[in-house]
Amino acid sequence: MDYYSIWEGNRSVKEVIMTREERQKEASDSFVGNEKSIIIAAPRFGKIKTTIDILRRLMPERVLVVYPRVDIQKGWDDDVKKWGWEGER
Repeated sequence: MDYYSIWEGNRSVKEVIMTREERQKEASDSFVGNEKSIIIAAPRFGKIKTTIDILRRLMPERVLVVYPRVDIQKGWDDDVKKWGWEGER
């Protein structure tokens, strides 16, 4: 579990304790609920898994994944196998 601060403007309004899974679900819910969204998250947050969860909910016809390094491709390949996304490759 991690401490997580909720911010409004430039001040923290609430501190909560959340698991990584709870933070991922919150990010997924926020993304799906807003047509103009971006996820900015720290390393080890689970951005690939969160994206797979979003794709499951949105069910797009096609997805383009762009990554700057080959090791990130391996992360995608590993997580797609682990979490079972069956989208077009």
